Amino acid sequence: MAITRDSTLDLDQVGTRTRILTGIEATEIDDSNMSELISMAIEWFEVQSGLTYTVNTDDAYDNSVIFYTSYLASIAQIG
Repeated sequence: MAITRDSTLDLDQVGTRTRILTGIEATEIDDSNMSELISMAIEWFEVQSGLTYTVNTDDAYDNSVIFYTSYLASIAQIG
């Protein structure tokens, strides 16, 4: 099996990858709320790093946003 990098990552895919990592379905956290969590994760990234986040410019930055979004989504799901 060949594994290749998806070179066209966008914010929708950030949400999809977050859902894969957390197992959270759209019925549990809808797309509107997931977008808000992604925005919060981007804000966190920018404050912590001092950089401006642009999706799909650096894999490490994308993964940081995805992982922090996963953390926030897990908290939101638990309540």
